[in-house]
Amino acid sequence: MEDLKVAEENIKNHDIDNAKICDVYSARSLAATQMENFEEAEEYLNHLLEAYKRYEIEYKVFKPYINNTKGHLQMKKGNYDEAIKIFEENIKIRDTILNKGGIIYTVDIFNFENELNIGHCYSLKGPEFYSQSEKWLNEVIRLSDEYERPRHLFK
Repeated sequence: MEDLKVAEENIKNHDIDNAKICDVYSARSLAATQMENFEEAEEYLNHLLEAYKRYEIEYKVFKPYINNTKGHLQMKKGNYDEAIKIFEENIKIRDTILNKGGIIYTVDIFNFENELNIGHCYSLKGPEFYSQSEKWLNEVIRLSDEYERPRHLFK
């Protein structure tokens, strides 16, 4: 907890770089989401969005990062269809960046976390959605082969 207080003080004093400020807000939102404190999670998510605007960070580049946080919040709240939409949007963004030969700056967008999350959402929706879940998890394996990622990371 002490590290968190120091990080928040650094944010107030602008003593850390802008990307780290956004990392802290995202981490706080994800942590609150895991503790099912959804109001606090949404508050930190709003701070994250404000930080991107305030520090004039290129929103398009970091949108998947924000979406990842939003998607986890919706998944934990049981809003699986909304979470799936968010993660699918991230896939479209990733594929657009890759098709343009761009470098992806956001964490986890290239390691197929979105496909894993969609598969997880379908599994949480219940047994009647297990085939959908399996489809997405098989997509992770296919993509890992295509991009020569070690398969053991996805087991």
